[in-house]
Amino acid sequence: TESGLAARTLRSRRPDAMLKTTVSAVASLVFASSAATALEREQVCRVGTGGPQCESLMLQTHSVHRSALTEVTSGSSSATSLSGLMTMWSDSPTTIVGGSCEYANAAQGGISSPAATSPYIAARAYCAADDALYRAGAACGSCYRVSYDGSPATDPGTPGSMIVQIVDSGSAKTFDCQVDAFETITGARTGVFPITYEPVDCDIAETGPVATVLDGMNAWYTKVIFSNMVTGVAAASIVVGGQTFSMNRVGGATWAASTGGAEGAASFDLRLDGGTAVELKPCFDSWPVATGQACGVLPSTPSETTTLSTTQSTTPSTTPSTTPSTTPSTTSSSTTTTETTSSSTSTGPAAVCLHAGDEIYLRAHTGMRLTAEGTFVHAFWDHMGAWQKWVIEKDDDSAVVTGDTVTLKAHTGKRLTVQDTTVHAKWDHRGSWERLVIEKKPLGDGQPICVGDEVYFRAHTGKRLTVQDGSIHAKWDHMGSWQRFVVEVKAPSLAESHAITA
Repeated sequence: TESGLAARTLRSRRPDAMLKTTVSAVASLVFASSAATALEREQVCRVGTGGPQCESLMLQTHSVHRSALTEVTSGSSSATSLSGLMTMWSDSPTTIVGGSCEYANAAQGGISSPAATSPYIAARAYCAADDALYRAGAACGSCYRVSYDGSPATDPGTPGSMIVQIVDSGSAKTFDCQVDAFETITGARTGVFPITYEPVDCDIAETGPVATVLDGMNAWYTKVIFSNMVTGVAAASIVVGGQTFSMNRVGGATWAASTGGAEGAASFDLRLDGGTAVELKPCFDSWPVATGQACGVLPSTPSETTTLSTTQSTTPSTTPSTTPSTTPSTTSSSTTTTETTSSSTSTGPAAVCLHAGDEIYLRAHTGMRLTAEGTFVHAFWDHMGAWQKWVIEKDDDSAVVTGDTVTLKAHTGKRLTVQDTTVHAKWDHRGSWERLVIEKKPLGDGQPICVGDEVYFRAHTGKRLTVQDGSIHAKWDHMGSWQRFVVEVKAPSLAESHAITA
């Protein structure tokens, strides 16, 4: 009973500090008592810095887009693992909104804020830190590999490891993590767990480093939040019209400067923890700019960078120039099949229906498309580039019809995988975790799947792929709008090969 009470009430970070301290003491007592009597747990997975095969979330092997850094003066250094404790923060997918680092500032759109583009925020792989680790905001945006080895804890768990990002303060323990991250690391959804942790460089989203203006249209004063960096920001300055003004941390990841009425083009010079230098230049063509405007450095090729400026989103408007061709690999067939199809699968005289091996795009109810960014699968962008392209596969090369078991292969060669409720693209397996049953309404097997059809994908768990605020999971068996995808293609050769005359 004491253990359950501690697990349920451990975190009350705002605003009652006395309650937080009292609960922390109770939890520590419960943890010590439980640790003395807990059975030794079988270590089903040992994860070291080089062992991503044992891990259970996509960010460990997520490809790193660091070409966005325009100047690097030093690399990361290795660190010895430290010991600490971890608790569960919240099971809300928007719990980051209002966090002290301000990445998901409510006034800037919450998790839709230009400052909330980090892949860790999208995957809910984030935590609050205690005061010692938070360092008055210096840890904002820093990443740590947090590991649990199966040692006794207040609740049953299993070993795990994950890289998480610091987005908030006020934790009673070393880390207080969103439930998805907590469960990945511990195998549990509540409790107090002993962990080890070490600082690591963060992976960054395709958008590259971003500066978002929180206090704008003022040539004399501004506040800016810097996000999507490989680690936290240690120092910052703003350059306006050739004049440099030092910036001071005002809280979390937010920095402020008095700019003396300067006007003109604006850029930012940053120094990250460890000494890495980042230059966002040019950032804005003119200064001052309105509150909510953001700019960043987009990866293009390893030898050059381009600038992004927006008032709503830092998602690039085009795919990087290094994007491979989206021409489908299966263009050899020229057979035309004559069948009668319903008008729902055709917008003209011929419906383009799918065969195994075709390259498709899947548009969610949000208008965004299913994307494989490294091993991370999401639906935050509306692009139709290589990262959104999926090869639909079957055990043979026949037409794709409802009720078929299919796999979806990403541009990386890995396949979309449903691991419990988590969706990722870490592996090239074609096992049960990668197999999906493709469906459409009205339910019934044998109907051709054609371009423009609204389809659903049912995993081996019986749950369906779901898009919730851009994140992808397989927690529910619903067949609602969140589970619906529109099939799209981009290559005319597919229409020539698979046209079905209406």
